[in-house]
Amino acid sequence: MRRADQDRAVFAARECRIRRAEGDLANRRRLRLPGRRYARAVAMYRRGDMKNALPLLDSLTAELPENPYFWELRAQALLETGRAAEGVPAVLKARKLL
Repeated sequence: MRRADQDRAVFAARECRIRRAEGDLANRRRLRLPGRRYARAVAMYRRGDMKNALPLLDSLTAELPENPYFWELRAQALLETGRAAEGVPAVLKARKLL
């Protein structure tokens, strides 16, 4: 292998490692953020701040619709605000996912 080819191969390998590391970091950040928002939504729910908890739960269920805990908390918040009929589909979705 010529020196120029070796240099290109080394450069390509470094670029690949850098891209993979950047992707891993982005994935870790993306995966971590829903957990923080869920914790915030739970805290708001426990304080009775449904006005702010529901939009947060709506965004979480839109972003990660396969998470039954987001759907369950959304249904509970709707139930406690007197909107039980709106919470039924969320309960059914949570039950289906479990």
